[in-house]
Order: sequence, then structure tokens, then C-alpha cells
Amino acid sequence: MLADSLELIHKLIVERSHMPSKRELNAAVLQGVSSDACVALADLISNPASGELDVSFQWAVTAAPPRVGRDRLEFPAESAPAITEMGHLLKENVHIEERVIYGFVSSLDREPDDDEGTVKVKALIGGRMRPVKMVLRGPDYHNAVESHDLKQRVVVAGTLDRAGNGSLYMSRVDFFRADDYLPMQANLGFDD
Repeated sequence: MLADSLELIHKLIVERSHMPSKRELNAAVLQGVSSDACVALADLISNPASGELDVSFQWAVTAAPPRVGRDRLEFPAESAPAITEMGHLLKENVHIEERVIYGFVSSLDREPDDDEGTVKVKALIGGRMRPVKMVLRGPDYHNAVESHDLKQRVVVAGTLDRAGNGSLYMSRVDFFRADDYLPMQANLGFDD
């Protein structure tokens, strides 16, 4: 979503005094930031007629607003060169070699005192719905619980592996979040 991308660019460039690391750039791509978005934003900001870009978000009252941290972002003209540089770095250096899946949290398992828990996400893989098991920690696990309760679709990026018995699991999860773009229409039989 555009609002998420703008907020992330603001966080990585305007709020900092240094360029994002390669890992941060990889994470930004997984969250929807593109080289083209950075270049277009920098072009808007660097236009002498505009000087500074002030973006405000207003959401329709008929639906729950997406998870955007702020209602307003300011991009000063001085940030244009750094945003342009971020766009060039994204184009030249970031190559995503991970698997991204979209699905629904179908089960959660965690002991009360543990910081991590096992989560199953039902996702379309190879033309059919398959459960994918993963271990999540801290905020990611809490996001999984919330997504399960709200029946929200999730997006997960990481290394997808197949066990000897054919079951799927993510041995490394780099990114997990609710995908606010498409709500679950009905219970599609994802319960275990």
C-alpha cells in the first residue's frame, strides 16, 4: 500500500542521518517499497515549485483503516538526494531470493511463559492450499494471534523447506505481518 511505502521511506531516510543497511533495504522491498517509488518521490520533493512534500492520510469511515503509524508525513526538500540514492541502491543491490506466501493463520501453539510459538499458515502453494509451519517470536507471534482472531490474511517471507514427510515449513522467517489489503470473506475450511 502506498501509505506503508511512504511511511517506511520516511522512517529510513528522513528520520535518520545514514543510509539504510542492505538488510533494511531487503525488508523494505518485502514491505512494498520500490526503486521507482523512491525516484518518483524524490522527483516530487526536488521540484523547485514544491520545495517540501506534506502527505496526509484520511481513511473512509465505512471500513477499518489500514495500520499506518501516522496520519501525516513531511518530506523536506533536503531529503530528495538521499531518497534518490535509496532508489538507486534498491535497483542495483537488492535481490530477493526468498519465498513470499500469502495465507491465513490456521493454528497457534505456545506455552504461557515462552517468547516464541509455533504458527501454521494455510497458503496457496503449488496450486493447492497447504499448511506451512513456522516458529515466530515476540511481536511476530502477537501479530499472528491478532491476524488469527481478526481472520486477516497474512504475508510471510522467508526460506520455505519441505520435510521428509512432505510437510512444508519456513526454516527462517524474515518478515511476517497482517496483509490489510484483502479481508477474509468467509471461513474457507482452514480450521484444523
